[in-house]
Amino acid sequence: MKRSRLDWRAAAMGAAAVALWVGGAAAQNPSSSAPPNAPARLVVLGRGIQLLYGGRTLLAGTIESQGAADLETLVDSAGGIVTQVAKWTARGRGPVILTATVSASAEAFPCEVEPREDGLRVVRNSVGLSRSLLNRAVYDRRGDWVLSVDYPADVTVTPQASGDSIVFRIEASGGEVALRFRPRYYQKHRGLSAFRPWAYRVWPGSVAGWSSWFAFLDSVTEGDIRRTADVMAETLAPWGYEYLQIDDGYERQPIGLPDHWLEANTKFPAGLPALSRYIAERGLKPGIWTNVSFHDRGYALAHPAYFVTDSEGRP
Repeated sequence: MKRSRLDWRAAAMGAAAVALWVGGAAAQNPSSSAPPNAPARLVVLGRGIQLLYGGRTLLAGTIESQGAADLETLVDSAGGIVTQVAKWTARGRGPVILTATVSASAEAFPCEVEPREDGLRVVRNSVGLSRSLLNRAVYDRRGDWVLSVDYPADVTVTPQASGDSIVFRIEASGGEVALRFRPRYYQKHRGLSAFRPWAYRVWPGSVAGWSSWFAFLDSVTEGDIRRTADVMAETLAPWGYEYLQIDDGYERQPIGLPDHWLEANTKFPAGLPALSRYIAERGLKPGIWTNVSFHDRGYALAHPAYFVTDSEGRP
């Protein structure tokens, strides 16, 4: 395990000012470039704490306790997967209390990232920023980082302001309070190596359109699509319909081979490029269906790098 220069070194929180540097200097992180796959810079000055990452202050707050509190820090960067922990432990009676604000982009939201201690696996959704008492973390999609508070400390995460950025208030207390910072969370920690959310923004509007499946199933033909495009342009486009999606039934068999999604079968004699132009000329946006399943075992076995594999490397 790679560790920081501090290597879980304990530092007593007293009246004297202490500055702790974890990792190197933070790199600049303009929105057009990838965020650093590196720990944040932890600064402790008396009872004040800061986390600096990507050229800005990610967290600012205070640590309070009735007596002194010991601080331990750890950075693990094995395999390019960076986990940074700062843990405060009360020496005597009374809890350690963390009060801080987290500044994040407009695409951040409060959440929980660790499995529930009671074993209950629940996917929670919300419209707008959640104020659930189950939240223990802030995830920032634009930077793909997550900052969380470990169990068993009590935590509340409250969104305070939004706009071009969001500020979250974090209050945590317990015999020990541990902050855990993980950059490149989905890309590195969750294994989505191609996930680069800083390169594009979340789709801002709704998606309104028509899919051929619900009218024609897999019997759809080129003629069906041309007639539908004519009707949509006249009667539905004025009401906000944009997309005409050609669903299952246009592609060549077997399903899954890359070329088969782009080369239509005999029911579409003019081919997809001509049909795409026909749809676009009517002010609509053409789309095609692709499937999550794959129907050619031989191709899959010959190209294992294209698929999620098991422990023996098989698709």
